[in-house]
Amino acid sequence: MDELARLKWQCRRGTKELDKLLNRYLETGYLAADQQERALFVELLKLEDDQLMAVLMGDLKVAGMGVLVGKVRAFAFDSQTYSPDKYQEKSVLNSQHGN
Repeated sequence: MDELARLKWQCRRGTKELDKLLNRYLETGYLAADQQERALFVELLKLEDDQLMAVLMGDLKVAGMGVLVGKVRAFAFDSQTYSPDKYQEKSVLNSQHGN
């Protein structure tokens, strides 16, 4: 099993929220990360689900992982941003149909 496949399997956790946070970072940020950040991510994945959730939500601090945790959260939130053009187009379509 190659490294990315192994990590993808380790990113499968007990909640959808953790799965999404971890997989989004793995698919985007991890690929661009240096060796030190990659090693930190592997260490992060060793945490139990409840600890991992607390770390990613900012309720628990782990020494040396602040920057990585910020990146994991940022990649997750970036994937959920909306496109103003998409919503503008939708409202134009609705106004044409009397909605």
